[in-house]
Amino acid sequence: MKLVKIGQAAKMLGVTPETLRVWDKTGEQELAEDVLEIITVFSAKLYGSRSKKHREVMETVRNAVSS
Repeated sequence: MKLVKIGQAAKMLGVTPETLRVWDKTGEQELAEDVLEIITVFSAKLYGSRSKKHREVMETVRNAVSS
């Protein structure tokens, strides 16, 4: 399993590292899931839903959100 640094995850999600820390502390799981869904849609449009790049992006984001 490949872990990403908080700065990298924040950049991928379009937020600051501090925002991710707040989400983690407040347990805003629903918001994190919504952001994940948005990234899924845009990643699929950018890379194609069957591409290896799309799968890698989604796996990285899922790992970052679930950590």
